[in-house]
Amino acid sequence: MYLTEFPDYDGTMPDVPGFTDQSWHNDICPKLMNADESVIIWCDYVDPDLREMGAKHRFNVTNEGDSFLLSTDSAKELIDFFIHVSP
Repeated sequence: MYLTEFPDYDGTMPDVPGFTDQSWHNDICPKLMNADESVIIWCDYVDPDLREMGAKHRFNVTNEGDSFLLSTDSAKELIDFFIHVSP
């Protein structure tokens, strides 16, 4: 779905257990969401120059209150966060 909504996306989406691609072209970048849509993983562009509003890290995790839970460039760190921590 993300390549349909973001055909110029320069990366691949990480495979995070419990999350599905819910990308929508009016968002700033592709996203993954959990089943109850309470946690969003924003998967920004690999190239920092393509990131909206100068996002520092590629992966940014927010909850439904828009609080940041994690910000990283590492897909491994992202996946490990959800294996070891329950947001």
